[in-house]
Amino acid sequence: FETGSGTSTGQKYIVGIDDNGIANGVDNEEYIIDYTLVGYETSPDLVAAVIGENGPDGAWARGSGTFSNTSQGVFAEEDQEKDPERSHVSEPIAWVAFESCSDLIQATSMPSAMPS
Repeated sequence: FETGSGTSTGQKYIVGIDDNGIANGVDNEEYIIDYTLVGYETSPDLVAAVIGENGPDGAWARGSGTFSNTSQGVFAEEDQEKDPERSHVSEPIAWVAFESCSDLIQATSMPSAMPS
């Protein structure tokens, strides 16, 4: 995906990559993905991922509880393998939001004859 917004099969979508520079671990502040620009009527289907490796501990994106038709909160969920805390440094987050129940497969016509 490239960052930006548009429609696919008549359904709205928006793609973003960002790093707000604030520690986003579960013990820190949530990262807010803002998709107000698109104008969803209901909460969209959203996929987010941590795409960096900042700091000594690994992390993955998980929802923080904030979820609406204008924004989604995300934490960098850190493992507790080597330490009990869940604080985490700022990480870049890649995300894509699709209009709820979107069909992402564009219909194409079948070839008129099978190749020989």
